Amino acid sequence: RHFPDLSLSVCIDGTLLRYGRQAQQQQEQQEEEQQQQQHEQEQQQQQGQEAQKQQQQQEQQQHEEEQEEEAAAADLALKSQRNNNDNDNNNNDNSNNNYNNNSNNNNNSNSNNNNSNNNNSSNNSNNNNKSQRKLLRPQKSAGS
Repeated sequence: RHFPDLSLSVCIDGTLLRYGRQAQQQQEQQEEEQQQQQHEQEQQQQQGQEAQKQQQQQEQQQHEEEQEEEAAAADLALKSQRNNNDNDNNNNDNSNNNYNNNSNNNNNSNSNNNNSNNNNSSNNSNNNNKSQRKLLRPQKSAGS
């Protein structure tokens, strides 16, 4: 006896099995591709985060270096200002010393002039006294 339905059924089952295997393989392949894509995305995301972190660190380091440079410049300016102030103070001290020296020189000069005047006055007085004594001496007469 010939059972065409049975052969057809076996044929259909084989086809279904073949299609079923293909479908399963395709699904597995799709899942593998999805996993690979997800892994790549995670890698890219991680690389992006690392790059961002590295960039933040570089910016922070640059900012710190700029702050250090600004602090050094401010310190240098302060030292320079102090030196200028010290120089100004030294100049003022020297100026005061010169003024005091000039004042002392003037005082000495005045004192010397006074001494000279006093000596002249004393000498004049002595000379006057001598000439007056000569006048007061009795004259010797020719007969005595």
